[in-house]
Amino acid sequence: MTKETFRGYSKRLIKHRNLTHRKVVAQLDLDTSSFSKVEHGERLMSNDYLKILSQILKNGSQKLQVRLLTESINVTYCNLEYLENIMDEVIN
Repeated sequence: MTKETFRGYSKRLIKHRNLTHRKVVAQLDLDTSSFSKVEHGERLMSNDYLKILSQILKNGSQKLQVRLLTESINVTYCNLEYLENIMDEVIN
């Protein structure tokens, strides 16, 4: 089973709330290219923006943060041989 990407997850929530991508981006006061970079894992979103996004989408900020950071780590560091060890060091 493939995990849903942050982009897919956010798009699904936007559609579920009968919003448009453009309206969400406007409420975040971001330009579409910046939000697109976040969705594609090319840029992180600050916690302040994540809180606003979670309010817009009526979804917990923890769920959005976990999905965003998980995808960002996977995109950026998936080829590291010792990623699991590194993550253990970060957590502990």
